[in-house]
Amino acid sequence: GLDRTMVAWRGVCRLLLVVCCASGVLPGTRSLSVHGSGERSQRHGWLARGPFLGRLSSGLVGGLVVGGRSASAVELRAEDGTYEFSYPAGFAVTSKPLKTHLVEVNVKSEAVRGYSAGLAVDPIKIPSLEAFGDPTTVGNRVVGVERRKDGVLSADLVGAERAQDARGIVYYDLDYVAESTRGNNRFLSRIAIREGKLHVFTVQTKQADFGSVEAEARDMAQSFHLL
Repeated sequence: GLDRTMVAWRGVCRLLLVVCCASGVLPGTRSLSVHGSGERSQRHGWLARGPFLGRLSSGLVGGLVVGGRSASAVELRAEDGTYEFSYPAGFAVTSKPLKTHLVEVNVKSEAVRGYSAGLAVDPIKIPSLEAFGDPTTVGNRVVGVERRKDGVLSADLVGAERAQDARGIVYYDLDYVAESTRGNNRFLSRIAIREGKLHVFTVQTKQADFGSVEAEARDMAQSFHLL
């Protein structure tokens, strides 16, 4: 009936807005020193460790395990075990005072301006991505919302794919470009819904820089998984 349609539509609107705005940031970040390394890590509710290498310099700080940074990447895992992703060692965690999502995490490159990744988590009514549409449908609607933003000159969907992990969790991987009066940017978004929560992990870089960071950016986007 009408009520069910309105609930679904509100979920669709939230999905589109979150996807387009997901350059997540986390307020109240405090720096910690990684034991034995002198390098910085961060304390904000997740586990940080060097992925895939097993070379950890870790300690327990305030109920949080803080791991060392490898030569190539850092892996973050939510303290509650709900998600994980990895980012290059040349990135740093950033924050802003105002929190606009249920969960927000943001990292950015210290070497390449405008190159960043963010996670935003929000409640949502629709039960699954498939209930909203296929990847191309979602991608086209995201691009449509981008085109209607102030200052946007053009936006185009480059690719949209469906992925599924061994646990059956479905992800939509979107690749799109948006040019505005503030610049021309490339976005790689991985989207998932589980237990009434929408997770959007987005990697962003300037289109002019995309060729030089593409492999790394795609690896970063696809590193996001729900646990």
